[in-house]
Formats: sequence, structure tokens, C-alpha cells
Amino acid sequence: MIPMNQRFALLAASLLLASCGAAPPAASTSDLADPPEPSGPAVRIEPALSRLAPGSVLRVGARRVCGFSVDSPVFLDGRGATIVACDSSPGPVDALPQLTAGIFLRPTASGSAITGFRFEGRGVTDGAPGALAFGVFSRGAEFVVVEHNRFDGTVQAVTDNGGRGWLIDGNRVRGLEVFGCPGTCGGGDAIVLAHSRVSDASADDAFVTSNDVRDLPPPSDLIFSVTGVLAYAVRGPFILNNTVSLPGSPTIGIEYTRTAGGVLIDVPCGGGRIIGNHVRHADTAILVTDDCAADTIVEGNRTGTGMTPLPTTRLIGAPAPQPLGLD
Repeated sequence: MIPMNQRFALLAASLLLASCGAAPPAASTSDLADPPEPSGPAVRIEPALSRLAPGSVLRVGARRVCGFSVDSPVFLDGRGATIVACDSSPGPVDALPQLTAGIFLRPTASGSAITGFRFEGRGVTDGAPGALAFGVFSRGAEFVVVEHNRFDGTVQAVTDNGGRGWLIDGNRVRGLEVFGCPGTCGGGDAIVLAHSRVSDASADDAFVTSNDVRDLPPPSDLIFSVTGVLAYAVRGPFILNNTVSLPGSPTIGIEYTRTAGGVLIDVPCGGGRIIGNHVRHADTAILVTDDCAADTIVEGNRTGTGMTPLPTTRLIGAPAPQPLGLD
């Protein structure tokens, strides 16, 4: 686990990286004005990416682009670009190749930053053309910044599977969808931090801050939970000042656990900070299971419109989440 002073140094460095060449963020994520959605055919940007040296900046601009993979550390400045699913878009789940990602980060893309994009995933569970299942998806990429993006639909907006030291800040998720059962049977988790199920790689020491997740009504017969932020068998997540509004049932605002999708990952879990979040409408506001409670602090959170602090819930009280694509 990264020492506390180094973790805040990493956060400061990430914020500095994310601010290079970008406009200052608005004061409130929920109050950001939406730019007009670009029109026209989607274009591929892999040729431009392939010409970049590691650490370079790619400014995309207000157009539609096909989902793509990233193989080296780059700063991706969307500047109003909308990412859609195309035949060329990456499918990060081998068993479900039809489920595409907007940006798929490989381990060699560690140190990348992603800002200013809109991810189009509305209607993905109904087979809508051009709809992404995943927004940003990664296996093993470390020290990534994902900030000030908008995710419409999708079944998982940001998925960090096994990459430590991420900063996920100031993003908006609207109308997240979920695949019911029978069928694909999974998803419905806006932000996922996960330990790998097949290696020691883990999304430890991540910061999830000032994100706004709203309007995620699941089907009434869903057998697993829809979740705003899921920290799955990771060490030291900082989950701070997020707004999560989850109407319907079964729903969990924020969950910290070693079990998801029926799979227990038997690794040390704890040291989290869940502070200053506002959770509304969910069946369970904040759930910390016993096996992740050690040295975890839950304080200063709100529920509904009041200021009542939320206690740490140490027993599983709702159906577990079922994220897709984890290995």
C-alpha cells in the first residue's frame, strides 16, 4: 500500500497533469453546461494516436469518433468529442465481443489522462446502433486520470481492473443501464475499482472524487444491485465528495467489499476513506462489509436532503453487484 504522504503527492501530480492544456473545471459537476452533440459520420483516430510519442497530447475536437484502444501514455483532450461504438471499437470482454468500449487502456498506457469526452451508450441494452457498453475500461494500466467527462448510458462508465493510483474526478454519469437476467446479466455499476481475479494486480490507492451519478433505475425484477461506486477487494480507496442518486431497487450508493458477481477475492481489503458523499434514493446508501472495514473511515456523508451522517453498514443488506469484464 502506498504511504499516505505519497498518495497525496500522487493526487497532486495527477491533478497537475490533468490541468495541462485544459480549461479550468466548473465549480459544480452537476451544473456543467452541455455542448451541442456533434453530428456526421464517426471517424477513427488510431492513425493519429499511432504517430504520437509517449506523453504527447491529442486534442480531438467536437466530432464523433469511434471507440479506440490506447497502448502508450498519452493525454487525450476530447474538447467536446463524442465517442460511439463502431465495428472497429475494442471489445474488452472476450466472451462478449459485441460489448464495446469507448476507450480501452492496455497496461502500457499507464500514466494516461482522459478529459473532455462524451461517451454515447444510450440504448445499449436494447441493441441501439452506436451505443457503447463501457466508457473507459482498463486492465492493469496504472496512474490514469479520468476527469470531466460525460457518460450517457453504458452499463459501466469507468472500470479500473487492476491498476493502482487512478484519479477519477468530476465526471457525470447519466442514465446508466444494466443487462438483466437471463441474458448478459450484469453491469449497472457506474465506477468500478477492482482487484484482478487472476493475478495480484489491484486498483489500490485510487481517488474517486466529485463525480455525479444520477438516474439509474434498474428493472424491478433485477437479481443483483445497481451501484454508484464499487470498490471490489482493493486497498485504500479514497471516495470523496461524490453525488449519487439511484432511484428504484435494488440499489447501493457506494459499496466496499471483497465479493461481487458471486466471486470472493481472498486478499487484504481495508484502509478506505468514504467521506463527504451525498447519496439519495438508494436502498442502501453506503455498504462496507466486515472484511473491508479494517482502518476504513466513513464520515461526513449525507443521505436525502438532510445532513445526517451515515453509519458504516457492516453486513450485506442487499443483492451484490455484478460487474462485467473483470478477470
